[in-house]
Amino acid sequence: MQRLFCISVLLWGCGSYPAGDLALEALQSSAQTTVSETKEWIAFSPTELLYETGVAFYPGGKVEPEAYAPILRDLADQGLQTYILRLPGDLAILDQNAILDLFEEDTREQWLVAGHSLGGVAAAKMALENDQIAALSLWASYPAGSVDLSTASLPVHSIAGSKDSVLDTENWEASASQLPAETEWITIEGGNHAQFGDYGEQDGDGEATISPEEQWAQTSELMLELIQSIEPSSRE
Repeated sequence: MQRLFCISVLLWGCGSYPAGDLALEALQSSAQTTVSETKEWIAFSPTELLYETGVAFYPGGKVEPEAYAPILRDLADQGLQTYILRLPGDLAILDQNAILDLFEEDTREQWLVAGHSLGGVAAAKMALENDQIAALSLWASYPAGSVDLSTASLPVHSIAGSKDSVLDTENWEASASQLPAETEWITIEGGNHAQFGDYGEQDGDGEATISPEEQWAQTSELMLELIQSIEPSSRE
């Protein structure tokens, strides 16, 4: 955790990766999904709510939250209430408890919490500490060393792209001991680190061999599968 804090301090003064055009398009409301924004989060509210579980997402470090709109909007279009958290300095590690304000505003009983890269560190911590969180989705991420979810009774999946050169693969694999034995480890072939969002190329990343749209589609499908594992009655 100390190492992650130091990284956060170093990144504080850096500019954030901006959201791309497709992400900005995904922020437009439609008859199917209403998009609303506050200082604390971006909300995607489906006209026809098909799932009781809400989805809350922690963005990656120094990435504008809007950049993750394509996946979170797609989930809303499929009947899920979803939120992207806004965080100080675009660093989840500086306000990991930000999700608690959301839980006070939206009082549904069950949540899937997800996070990309440094955002996944915060998501894992909150999954350990909050009983409302019924499932955890890690995107190119792993828990901090002090977070032990190995005995937690919640479904977890950990997703990474095969071309990701930003993720510390050794630490990612070693984090298996901190996650439930039933955790699903998933590799998106041809995907990289940055293509979990729409913010362009990331320094040090590998070159993806699939399109961003394909990586978003696969991630969205995996998220729905995780939701359906805790809402069996919602399966078609």
